[in-house]
Amino acid sequence: MTSGRFGRLAIALIAAALGILSLAVARSDPVGSFAGKSALGGIAELGAGWSLVAAGLLFWIRHRRNRFGPLLTAAGFAWFLPEWSNPGVDTALGFAVGSLGFVACAPLIAHAAVAYPTGRLRSRLDVVALAVGYAGALVLLGLLPAAVFDPKPTGCFDCPRNLVLIRGDGGLFDTFNRYGLRVGIGWLAVLGALLLWRLVRSLRSHSRRLRLRSAGGCSGSGGRVRPSLASSSSWDRCRNLGRFAML
Repeated sequence: MTSGRFGRLAIALIAAALGILSLAVARSDPVGSFAGKSALGGIAELGAGWSLVAAGLLFWIRHRRNRFGPLLTAAGFAWFLPEWSNPGVDTALGFAVGSLGFVACAPLIAHAAVAYPTGRLRSRLDVVALAVGYAGALVLLGLLPAAVFDPKPTGCFDCPRNLVLIRGDGGLFDTFNRYGLRVGIGWLAVLGALLLWRLVRSLRSHSRRLRLRSAGGCSGSGGRVRPSLASSSSWDRCRNLGRFAML
């Protein structure tokens, strides 16, 4: 087994352990968790995170130099981070990581989607869109709210100590979250439009290539099939198809 495969196997084992540990954290305080008390919720949470990691690792194995696989794998890990902002977490470090990476999964999945299939961003618009997404998720909904969140005055007596707290301010905490959600909703709309536009362009390009191939089938050694060698209706179809392909 090569070092690369050994490393990816280690990543898979870490992801499995992180998922189980995150579910255990959720069970310690179901009220503050996303999985809740139900077994179905726990299965859905584990299945989603592990599926992202598995898909990313499989793509990574086949395309080692492509960033799509690592991005999808990282998104699978980030999927479990919201559970670590649960008051039932016993470690202050875990609580801080969960608070900072609360919505980190969304921009990672968006990055993977925009970069697919080459793993690289194609335009400045892609860079700007993802920069806004990362800033909104990690700063506006991550770092800034965490820096002003003091658990004890807000009534969260079971919460661990906030390691990134600078100054407690409940009003500022609500403001950061409110504007962060607005930016996030707008960003998702723009990103969806960007991906839809790219899909339409790809389909149109593929359709045009098919038309050109079909038009090429109507060409003979001299450029066109003679009407005497084909029925008039077939000749008309080929001629019209050739004109349509040139549009």
